[in-house]
Order: sequence, then C-alpha cells, then structure tokens
Amino acid sequence: MTKHEENPGNGKPPSISVIVPTLNEEGSIEACLRSVRSQTVSDFELILSDGESNDKTVEASRRYVDKIIVSSNRGIGTQQNLGAKFAEGEILVFIHADTIVGESLLEEISGATNDGYIGGGCVVKTVGEGYKCKLFDEAIKLINVILNPFNILCTGEVLFFRKDVFMKNEGFRDVFFEDADMLLRARDDGKLKLLKSTVVTSGRRFRESFWKKMIFEWVPYAILTLLGRPKKMKYIPAR
Repeated sequence: MTKHEENPGNGKPPSISVIVPTLNEEGSIEACLRSVRSQTVSDFELILSDGESNDKTVEASRRYVDKIIVSSNRGIGTQQNLGAKFAEGEILVFIHADTIVGESLLEEISGATNDGYIGGGCVVKTVGEGYKCKLFDEAIKLINVILNPFNILCTGEVLFFRKDVFMKNEGFRDVFFEDADMLLRARDDGKLKLLKSTVVTSGRRFRESFWKKMIFEWVPYAILTLLGRPKKMKYIPAR
C-alpha cells in the first residue's frame, strides 16, 4: 500500500528531484533535509520516500519536503524507485537520510549534466566511529583512483542520474550495493562524474561486527557486483 502527500507547487516542473529514502530516521532526517534546503539553487523538489516508519520521521520532515510517499514496500532500492516514480525533474538525486550535503551540491550536479555527464556521485567523509571511518574512506578513495579511468565509481550516499538514463535501466535493484550496481549498469549510457563536493555521512553501520562484515559481506559482495552478479536481498533497510 502506498500513500502520497504533495504540497501545492508553482505550476512549473522543477529541473531536479531530490529523493531521500527513510525508515525510522527521526534522529538524523532534519539535518539532512536542512542541508538540502540550503542549496545555492532553488529549482528543485524534495521528496521523502518512507517505508512506514514507526517513529516521527514523517512528521519531522513535513516542513522541509514537497512530497511524501509512504509505502509498506520497504528497502532502499524500492523506496528510491518509488520516489523516482513521483519525481517531475529531469535530473534525479538520491541522498541517504544520515548524510549532510554542501550548499553547492545541486549546482554542481546541474553543471555536470550540462557538460554531458549522465550521472555520478560525491566524495564521502564518514564520521562517528574513529579509525573505522578513516580506514573505510581511504579504501574507497583508492578504489576510485583505480576504477575511475574505466568509468566506474565507488560511491553511494549521494547519487545522481539523468532521469531518462535511470528509467532506461529500470532503476535500482534490491541487491547488496544497489548503488554500485546502478552505476555499473548506467555507465554504458555515458560518462559518470565524481563531483568535487564532499558529503558527510554517519559511520553507524560500522558500530557492530566491522571486521566480520568487511571480510564476509562487503568485500565478497562488492566483487560479485563488479562481476555483474550482485547478491540479491529480500529486504534492505532504508538508510
């Protein structure tokens, strides 16, 4: 079941649609949405795609967003796709709920698409869990140095795509590393861009079983994704 709320617009379709998937994010969602609302450009809409949170995520978001979609079909890929379904912009931007973006993000994204890029992402700084965050961020930087010449990006907290490219590739799939999987499928349609903007995200996923997850989940599943055989999941919690 899907519920849809929408604030009255000014009648002009926005150029950019920003989609934030959520599930029980009342502790972080306002900081994320405030950072989006502080952009240097105003020609965008902000969409919350919620998986029936049982906290005050939706209530805390109403003052910031233009559209709220609430669905019982949970999963970050599913919720992002649902947000895209209601999006009016020709550029789709996906931002995790525990991530804070700089004020020039959407301006940079608009510039990249005007320069011919079909999608991309940002440099990410992970905070809150000490050396684990630093280790992870440095590993991602190294991976990007190696893979960027092949038009492959390793990023995910903020992604953007031209809407036509996103729809052609049928959006996100419910798999581990749904972000990398989408970027890999989109790369055949044009050049991807790693923006200069650095976004800040929570390291909360590193709090428990960091090394176990790194060895037995993240590394092997990332390799499978690069090989075009991403591991499927029945349910992926929205960030």
